[in-house]
Amino acid sequence: DCVGLNSDSCELHPGKCEWKWGGDWKTSCVEKSKKLMITTTTTTVVLAEPTCKEATPKCCGLNKDGCAAKDGECAWDFLDKTKFADSWRGSCIPADCVGLNSDSCELHPGKCEWKWGGDWKTSCVEKSKKLMITTTTTTVVLAEPTCKEATPKCCGLNKDGCAAKDGECAWDFLDKTKFADSWRGSCIPADCVGLNS
Repeated sequence: DCVGLNSDSCELHPGKCEWKWGGDWKTSCVEKSKKLMITTTTTTVVLAEPTCKEATPKCCGLNKDGCAAKDGECAWDFLDKTKFADSWRGSCIPADCVGLNSDSCELHPGKCEWKWGGDWKTSCVEKSKKLMITTTTTTVVLAEPTCKEATPKCCGLNKDGCAAKDGECAWDFLDKTKFADSWRGSCIPADCVGLNS
């Protein structure tokens, strides 16, 4: 409470004490009056763990890279990380949504919808698209690439084989929309010398 400090000692504690001369030095150093009382409250919000339950586990719990590795089987639909702890754990789901339970299905309203069909394992389905798409398939027979060298050393090598002959061979990938097995003609002599026309 600062009482009993002399003037010099009182001035050493300006944050706590102040000198108010009252006729006796022994009682003139007093506790500084508080001008403002500040109270702070910290609120901790505990985020829920995301639900991701599948009839046959294959996607739930995979991280983004693991999910991408199962392209076609799994799809990444990232959950809001302000709503879930470790939101990534519920973000990899079956690409067609089939197999997710009701709670897991409802976490992905942009991609999945619950249509009860008598069995929970098949009731979560990919959200129907409003756009009608008609496709026509045209079969095109692609030409075989030609790669002929005077002295065979590069033609016919795959990309790794071509890279192993760095300096001798170079990879110049042929357009795969024009050639069947376009890689077969993509490794050529680095200086092009020896290729037929």
